[in-house]
Amino acid sequence: LEFLDSLKGADGAAGAAGATGATGPDGQSAYELWKSQGNDGTMLEFLDSLKGADGAAGATGPQGDKGDTGDPSTDDQKGTEVALATPLDVHGDNTPETTVEAALIALNTELSTLRDALEELELAVNPPGTIIAWTGSTDNIPEGYLLCHGDSVSKSEYNALFTAIGISFGDNGSMFDLPDYRGMFLRGAETDGTRDVNTRQEDTFEEHKHTLKFNKIDIGKFGNQKEEVVNFDNQDKSVTTESTGGEVEEDENETETRPVNWSVHFLIKY
Repeated sequence: LEFLDSLKGADGAAGAAGATGATGPDGQSAYELWKSQGNDGTMLEFLDSLKGADGAAGATGPQGDKGDTGDPSTDDQKGTEVALATPLDVHGDNTPETTVEAALIALNTELSTLRDALEELELAVNPPGTIIAWTGSTDNIPEGYLLCHGDSVSKSEYNALFTAIGISFGDNGSMFDLPDYRGMFLRGAETDGTRDVNTRQEDTFEEHKHTLKFNKIDIGKFGNQKEEVVNFDNQDKSVTTESTGGEVEEDENETETRPVNWSVHFLIKY
């Protein structure tokens, strides 16, 4: 072979370039080739099909050092911060389940704290025993209130209200009575100690009299002359008037003295 190779002459000059061949058909993309093999799906589904099987979980790494204690929060910084992946991908594999779980726990804690704060605020604004006027239906009483209709309720079930008003309106063993304000006006308690709070006061009308000034009464008629029948010699006299007030129809008189008013339901906070 070496002898035959020694007999070869020198390489000749390069020949002229040949003519350009015809353009071949367009090739298929990997996605098109995948679909030509009978697969049907989107580009994302094609790319997802290229992923290999998940590898085995690695061994748990050693626990890291404990971090430094953070600075105390101020009154306007009471929230609990939780570091989350950005964006929070709860449908994919980018956010560890432990991170999502921590966020949900923190959110639930914040909601519980908020509920407690709202309950404390409600008790501060409307503590048990507070009376409000209600113009709605008795079938739709607001939560946390009872009608002031004199009903008996459980001391244990409505302990906060019982602590506030006690047995001022009646005691029935394990039950205590609510105030009955139907048909009643509410009035501030006396400051001089002459009347205790939560006491009923019956209706009354201040004693008084009317003075009529006259010196004679002319009654009767005789011909064209009025005759003086009673003469008081120009002296002022005081007489008692008949019962008066509130007549609405003949032979029908009112039975109470009252100002203009509008009826409402009174409710008590429990």
